Amino acid sequence: MIKAKKNKLGLWICSGGHASHFHESETACKCGCDYNDVDQETLDKIEIIRLRINKAIIVDSWCRCPEHNKNVGGAPSSGHLFGLATDFHCNKMQLSQLWLFCHELKSGFNGLGTYPEHNIPKIHADMILRFQRWTLRGGKYRYLF
Repeated sequence: MIKAKKNKLGLWICSGGHASHFHESETACKCGCDYNDVDQETLDKIEIIRLRINKAIIVDSWCRCPEHNKNVGGAPSSGHLFGLATDFHCNKMQLSQLWLFCHELKSGFNGLGTYPEHNIPKIHADMILRFQRWTLRGGKYRYLF
């Protein structure tokens, strides 16, 4: 993992040297602690999606400290613990459209799933070392492949 860097305005910097559309306040652990280590490759991939859809992506969760991860029911080895995973949505796209776009774009995310039953339906994308596509329905993960 290569940790991404921020500019003076708090925007994360993409590998190409330009500022991303994502601010450090969006990616930080939601519990209020200081944990905010964003993986460079994950940032670059989500920025490509943002540019291609040309619509704002709202980050619901990116970095999580171990305590917050446990409190929200995250997996013990969650990519969020290492800045390798992000949950997000787009107010101007249906969840199924956004998922298909991410999948068809061949975004490079190893893990790509949906949480359609949350208050705000969202996508989960990660760079964990396995290839999976899934959805969470009725409290059970359903693996597509």
